Amino acid sequence: MVRNKKKLIHLLKRGDEKAFSQLVNKYSRRLFAYAVSLSGDYSFAKDIVQEVFLKTFEHRKRLNPDFSIEGFLYRSTYNQFINTYHKNISLLKINDE
Repeated sequence: MVRNKKKLIHLLKRGDEKAFSQLVNKYSRRLFAYAVSLSGDYSFAKDIVQEVFLKTFEHRKRLNPDFSIEGFLYRSTYNQFINTYHKNISLLKINDE
């Protein structure tokens, strides 16, 4: 188990699957609770958190060890909620028309 957050980010950047699993295990519950508080919907929140972790892994080489990974994950969760919310609103408008 990696205790140092900077080392965790360095391992993530190299594609270390154990480091990614540790990241998911450490933050998934908290991010899920945050996403539920934003959306009020468990299924929607689950999708948001999954998308955040997927994008984090896909763009892991851009992570900066000098910045808070926790802050990054919370901001990503918020942004994903906003993006998905607006996308869903647009789809509802199209369906109504």
